[in-house]
Amino acid sequence: MYAVELTYMNHGEVGGAYAEPGFNAKIDLEAETFALQVSAQTSVAPQVSVYGKAGLALTKASVSYQENDIFFGSFGETDDNDTTGLILSIGAQYAVMPNLMANLQVDFLPDAIEYKDANFESDITTISAGLKYQF
Repeated sequence: MYAVELTYMNHGEVGGAYAEPGFNAKIDLEAETFALQVSAQTSVAPQVSVYGKAGLALTKASVSYQENDIFFGSFGETDDNDTTGLILSIGAQYAVMPNLMANLQVDFLPDAIEYKDANFESDITTISAGLKYQF
């Protein structure tokens, strides 16, 4: 079976802070992805099937940085970045009932977040489990 899928992933937010007498800094990163993928699925047992997907992904990331120094004052910056790249997914599903499937999927987005000015790039890998009901 073949399909075309439109996907939205909210990767959440991650942050960090550093403090010492007279200085503190905080950084936050949040990201989300929109993807268009082509998938192929095949049965490997009566109730089990495996699938693979490949496509293009647009990852929108936002980094906020805030610094406070007793000598140099406060400084803050927010930088938004959009990166278009590849998305690859593999998964398996088990038919619990004729119309209800449980699935497990791994998604990989290489170089999904890139900030060339800061010489920073990051892959994103997600693992998800879910239930799917087919009409």
